[in-house]
Amino acid sequence: MEIKTKISKEEVERLISLPGRIIGTGFIDDLDFLLKEKGEEGVEKVEEAMTELGYPLKYRELKDFKWYPF
Repeated sequence: MEIKTKISKEEVERLISLPGRIIGTGFIDDLDFLLKEKGEEGVEKVEEAMTELGYPLKYRELKDFKWYPF
């Protein structure tokens, strides 16, 4: 499945390099929103796009109270 992104890898790298962190509950809120709006397919698309950009993300492996780079 080809994922078309609206953000370049360079832009993702720039954003990743910015200082800041987010607690896991922020990502979990994103997961809830994705599931309600786009279902499991939407979650899979986001995870695949993040992997293609070089930043693998598995929503269900994130911890509520762990800090992650923003």
